[in-house]
Amino acid sequence: MIKKYSHLILLQLIVVTGIIAQKTTLQVVTQTIQKEWAWQLDQTLVISGENAIIKVEAWDKNSIQTTTELIAKHPDKKIAERDVQAQKAIAKTTKRTILIGNQLVLEQGMEKPESNLKAKFTIYAPKNCALRIKNRFGSIEVIGIKNTVEINSQFTKLNLKEVKGKVELSSNFGDIIGEQLTGEVKINANRSDILLDQPSGNFVIAAKYGTVTILEDKNRQFDLDIKGKKTNVIFIEPILFAHNFRLATEFGEITLPLNTAFKFIENSQQRKEAILNRKGNASHISVALSFGDITFQ
Repeated sequence: MIKKYSHLILLQLIVVTGIIAQKTTLQVVTQTIQKEWAWQLDQTLVISGENAIIKVEAWDKNSIQTTTELIAKHPDKKIAERDVQAQKAIAKTTKRTILIGNQLVLEQGMEKPESNLKAKFTIYAPKNCALRIKNRFGSIEVIGIKNTVEINSQFTKLNLKEVKGKVELSSNFGDIIGEQLTGEVKINANRSDILLDQPSGNFVIAAKYGTVTILEDKNRQFDLDIKGKKTNVIFIEPILFAHNFRLATEFGEITLPLNTAFKFIENSQQRKEAILNRKGNASHISVALSFGDITFQ
C-alpha cells in the first residue's frame, strides 16, 4: 500500500510540474537597428549570422536597406534586458563589400547569457547584388536575386525563390527548397532534404543522408547530375521526352514509370542501372547513388 501511495504522489507531482511549465511566460526584449547604404555595382553583400533568421529580397532601388532585430527571451524580463546587451550587430562597408551580421560579445564583468538569443535580418537589395551568406541555427530566405549567391550553413533551413545566376549552396542539417532556380547551381548537402521546384539551367548535387525531389516545368529545361550516399531521389511527374536519363544505384532500387522506353543495362541485387536515350535537344539527367533508391511518381 505504501508503494501505491508513493507512486500516486509522484504522478501528481509530475502533473503539477507539467502544468506550471506550460504556464511559464517568456519575456521578449528586442533591439532594432535600421540602416541603408548606397550600393555600387561591384559590391557584394556579406551576411554572417549566428542563430539568425535571414531574409533577403530584391527591390528596384539602387541601395541596400537592413532591419536588424536582436532578440532575447527569458521568463525574467530583467535577465532578458541584461542578456540582449551581449548580442552585437555588425555593419561595415568597404569598396567591395557590405558586411552585416551579429555576434556574441561578453565585455569584462558581464555574466554569461541565460536567455535564448537570436537575431532577425530583413534585407532589401538590388536584384543584381551578389550575396555571400553564412549562418548556424536558423533560416535563410532569398527572393529575386539575379547574381552570384553563395550560402554556407549549418542547422539552417534554406529557401531560394526566383534566384538566377551562379548559385553555390552548402548545407549541414538543414533542408533546401529551390523554387524556379535558374543558372549554374551547385549543392553540397549533408543530412538535408532537397526540393527543386521548376529548375532551369545546370544543376550539380552531392548529397548524403537525405532525399532529393525534382518537380519540373515543361517550359524550363535543365541538366542534372546527382551523386548521393544513403540518399533517395524522387522524380514527380517528369517530362520523359525532354531528357536523356542515366540512373544507377548500388544496394538500392530503381522504380521506373510503366510503359516507357527505359532499359536496364544492369539489374543485379548489388547494382542496378537504367538508361533512356532521346534525340534532338534533350537534356541530360544522371543519378549515381549508393544505398539509395530512385523513384518516379
